[in-house]
Amino acid sequence: MPNRLVALAPLAAASLVVCPAPAAAQSRPDMPPVYAGPQRPGGPAVNPRAYVPEAGAALSQVFQSFGDWSRNHGNPRILLFWNRELGDDTTTRYRDHTSGAVVTGVRPGVAVTSYDETSEAERTTGGKYSAIGRNRSSEYESSFVNAFVRSGANVVDRNALMRKVSSGHAQEDRSDQQYIESLALEQGVDYLVEVLPDYTASPTGFMFTIKITHLPTSRVRAQFRTNGLPENGPAHMVARPGGFVRESENRNNPENVAETLAADTMRRFF
Repeated sequence: MPNRLVALAPLAAASLVVCPAPAAAQSRPDMPPVYAGPQRPGGPAVNPRAYVPEAGAALSQVFQSFGDWSRNHGNPRILLFWNRELGDDTTTRYRDHTSGAVVTGVRPGVAVTSYDETSEAERTTGGKYSAIGRNRSSEYESSFVNAFVRSGANVVDRNALMRKVSSGHAQEDRSDQQYIESLALEQGVDYLVEVLPDYTASPTGFMFTIKITHLPTSRVRAQFRTNGLPENGPAHMVARPGGFVRESENRNNPENVAETLAADTMRRFF
């Protein structure tokens, strides 16, 4: 047994001599530099990420500028007429309108037919400018008005103003909406903004006529037509069946169209 241990000793010593020692870490001058971020100070500088503007950022700047203009001018009262035109009719006109329906009820061996007739006075002046569906029109109007409210504008509600004025007049005067509307416009309103939509084959489906009138002087401040098409969002790469393509966000929807209209209108004030 001792002889065997003696025999193995030279082999163990030889293995220690043959196995190489771990090599020290060495740099590779032919390799590209490694990115140096906040955790690697002293590294080479890198190009910053390209700035991509937020969609609608330009509109936000207009809204802020309009808010500044409004405050600097004493917060003038603004009345917004959405899909309603201030025409030259000073008196509301009516006509008699009669409508009816035939109703037939059938029972075993019995058939009963009745005629239901309704007569009423129909207003022929005033009312909506364009026959746009209520829900669709409300989408545009809400976003348009809200853009002015968010900017800090002093917006006056037409219906509330007319109700307030009509409460001080006799019953026979209240049915004349044109007359009540004229009185309401004299209640300290500084600017009237009319937005008149027309159906057309534009990208948004509409062509809007916008008119701004300074009521104390009856001076037209601006009048223009636009389809209200909003700018697309920033372009980015999207995977498609044929590979990656550059696409932009389509922002053509009622909310963005209305905000674009509001920004175009606000620019006419300053």
